[in-house]
Amino acid sequence: MRHLLLLAAAFGLSGCGGEIGTAADLTPPATQMELDGSQQEYIACILDVAKRLDDESQRPIAFALRIIPMCEMEFANWVAVATSGGNRFFRYGIAEDLQRQKEDLVIRMVVRERLDRRFGP
Repeated sequence: MRHLLLLAAAFGLSGCGGEIGTAADLTPPATQMELDGSQQEYIACILDVAKRLDDESQRPIAFALRIIPMCEMEFANWVAVATSGGNRFFRYGIAEDLQRQKEDLVIRMVVRERLDRRFGP
């Protein structure tokens, strides 16, 4: 009976091995240049879409919410670069912070584009 309990415990713990991982399983952290590059790609996408589609008939918030999905691939790339090289809690925290700040960033980019169009860069 005791051997059965030990075997059950061993099999149960072996299933946790994939969750724990080792330092070798982590991807290397992104360099500052990679982080800046991926962020700039996202910002460039937002500004490009704003230049092409913004006729200023909507408030900046409404327009920003409309164009956010158009640059989702660039945003996902930025999140992937920003979250490289950490445990899963680190990755979730960074991804959540970027997601929370996304709307504010896009609204600021839309307003910036409108001001640049009116008054020059």
